[in-house]
Amino acid sequence: EPIMQFSCFFWLGDLNYRINDNFDYIVNKFKEEGEKAVPELLKIEEMYDIKKNNEAFANFEEMPISFIPTYRLLRSTPVWSRKKDQCPSWCDRILWAQQPTCKLNPISYDSMPEVYGSDHRPVLAEFDVEVQAPFFAGNITNA
Repeated sequence: EPIMQFSCFFWLGDLNYRINDNFDYIVNKFKEEGEKAVPELLKIEEMYDIKKNNEAFANFEEMPISFIPTYRLLRSTPVWSRKKDQCPSWCDRILWAQQPTCKLNPISYDSMPEVYGSDHRPVLAEFDVEVQAPFFAGNITNA
């Protein structure tokens, strides 16, 4: 795989994987249980099966998700939008892959539900990364 030529590779953004279920059921589940509903609902989320079956992101890791979905919310409120009847989902993700030349320690993974302006809420991750310098043959001079 071409991306595996790098010591550390981060894949992040709106990956568009969703929970395909009944909108009202999912919204009520989060209203009643909040973040406690996350582990159960992640099991019916599209990316869960795709990664489990190695259909995509086979060499990528993701820190455990413990935050409520970051998509589809009304732009200036903490209320989920019913537009297109799409369930609240974790579309916004941060994945990584690494080679032995990269020592990567994941530290934290969270969302920023208080940041408005889009129907997505931002996600953030913190990593401690140590990358070994590649071997260079010959002399290296500063230009």
